[in-house]
Formats: sequence, structure tokens, C-alpha cells
Amino acid sequence: MNIKPIQRHPLFTQFSEEDIQQLLDTGKLNDHTYPRGHIIHHQEDIANSMEIILTGRVIIQRIDISGKMLTIATLSKNDIIGGHLLFCKQGSYSGDIIADQDTEFLSINRDTIVTLCQTSRFFLETYLQLLSENTQLLSQKIQETTQQTIRKQLLIVFKRQYQKTRSCKIQLPTNKKLLAQSFGVARTSISRELKKMSEQKFIEVNGTWITLLYQPWIDMWQAEFE
Repeated sequence: MNIKPIQRHPLFTQFSEEDIQQLLDTGKLNDHTYPRGHIIHHQEDIANSMEIILTGRVIIQRIDISGKMLTIATLSKNDIIGGHLLFCKQGSYSGDIIADQDTEFLSINRDTIVTLCQTSRFFLETYLQLLSENTQLLSQKIQETTQQTIRKQLLIVFKRQYQKTRSCKIQLPTNKKLLAQSFGVARTSISRELKKMSEQKFIEVNGTWITLLYQPWIDMWQAEFE
């Protein structure tokens, strides 16, 4: 394979072509190509290697509680995938990793990363820097997305439960912890949004039981039956 794209990646700019070729020949670096639309990793799969995008583009998607596909992030050339998960006890992907274009990856397993960090201070410092930046960008994206959708997703749950019972007193389909996991947010975010809606007199909250107080919601949902 062409070594130049690897050598231009920030992690390998101080590696010679001979060093990179040796890593390839010994199987410590592996090249993979995926066609557009291919699911490279499924949500909740355990990450066994870090992958560098050499060419192409991937998206990270997950399905929200309403069944809608939510794009968490878009990654392209030189971005890394899974690097922050390798050293977790059980580091699993937060969504499906899908090739949005024909994409070429370079994969590096955990043992090789440990060895390179031990033998190259440059690799170690660059690896930590890239992980920090990558995690920060993903966190910002998730925060921006979830801040806009928590109430919307809660309203979908309220509507679904109301339509089942035709009662203004509904019960959440699961506890707040599992509900938060399905939204991809912290449990405290669910509790905070429910408290805010309660303070605004939209609902009353008693554990997993919700009393709907905001009549426009009821009228709108009721109209769908007519």
C-alpha cells in the first residue's frame, strides 16, 4: 500500500517509511477498505483496535427512543475511531459506525499502541493530544444535540403513553436511568428536564408517574384520534 498517507498522519510524521513498512509487514498496522453504506461497527460492540481514516468519511449514528436515526458525528481523513475506548474496562461504541463514502482505514491494536507509546515519546504525546481533542469534539456534539432533543424525546414518550391510555396520568415506560440510556444522556439530564417542565406547570412528577397539565398537548394529541 501507499505509505505516504500514513506518514502524513500526525501520529507518524516522525516515523520513516522503513519504520512504517516494518509495522505493516509484521501486522502491527493493518489496512482495511469499506464500501459506502457498510456498517463497520455496531453500537455496543467492544472496540478492539484504534482506527485512522486515511481516505473517505464515516458517520456515527444511533436510534433514539422514537425510532429516529440520530447522527452523532461525522468523521473524515485523519480522524481516529475507538482510541479512547481501548483502555476502558469494557469500551463499547456509542453508535453504529457507518462508511458514508468508500473509506480506507488503518487499524492499530491495543498492544501495538502500548509498544509505540513506550518506544516513542512523540507518538505518546500526539496520541494523548488527539484523544483529548477527539473526545472533546464528540462531547460537544452530543451535548449540543441532546440539549435540543431531551424535551422533544420526552414529549414523544408522553404522547405514546397518553395514546395508550387516553389518560392525563401516564407512567414512564421504564425508569429514568434506562430512559436516559436510550436517549444517550445522563440520568441527571432527564431529571433536570422533568423538573424544569414541572416548574413551568406543564406536568406534575411523582416517581415514574407523570400528570399532564398542559392542555395544548392534550388537545393536539386528542385531535389525532379524530
